[in-house]
Amino acid sequence: MDNCATNHIFGDRNDFIGDIIPMDPVEVMGLGEGSAVGYGNVKVRYQCNAGKVHDKVLCEVWYLPSATIHMISVLQLDLQLDKTT
Repeated sequence: MDNCATNHIFGDRNDFIGDIIPMDPVEVMGLGEGSAVGYGNVKVRYQCNAGKVHDKVLCEVWYLPSATIHMISVLQLDLQLDKTT
């Protein structure tokens, strides 16, 4: 998780649910060389402090093929809290 990231960014096509929607390439700094070339939805599973397992769909996740980590934007999580997933 990153509180300075403006977008969720994943680099593995297999993490995405359904299609990746093409977009004009956007150069991304700090995650290696490359450009985000599309966006889509990603389902993540996590365990909260109470030990309960939750599933959450992250919307409009940028696809950056060269990314070697999963970047989850705190800003985007906050903006998407009202969406049911």
